[in-house]
Amino acid sequence: TFESDCLCALKLLESRYTEADFEKYAEDLVAGRPTGIDMTEISAACFGEGAASGGATDTATGYTDQVREAFVAACETSAANVSGSEASNFTDQCNCMLREVESRFTYEEFIAADTAMRKGEASNIDFTELAAFCQ
Repeated sequence: TFESDCLCALKLLESRYTEADFEKYAEDLVAGRPTGIDMTEISAACFGEGAASGGATDTATGYTDQVREAFVAACETSAANVSGSEASNFTDQCNCMLREVESRFTYEEFIAADTAMRKGEASNIDFTELAAFCQ
């Protein structure tokens, strides 16, 4: 429903940005300046084709189908780049890693870790350990 999609967007925003970040975003948006907040990704995760159709967000965990698909695709690409093998060789391992992430971390913890890694900071998820676990 639209209400659950909006709650999804709100959760993503709250997990990634401080109140001050969002206030600056609003000021920049009104002034016509670049905002620094990627609403495209948030919209895709919460309002995308699958999200809007219902059932795309696991209400128990908060993970959307789009987030799951993006995780597996990024995992496959990263593993292929490191190993020099084809990305498709890592599908099973990456799906295993996704299952482990979902079982060990809340969606908010995952988003916080993802945000930290994108900023070049340490995260609370040890992907090396997950990769070894899933081999």
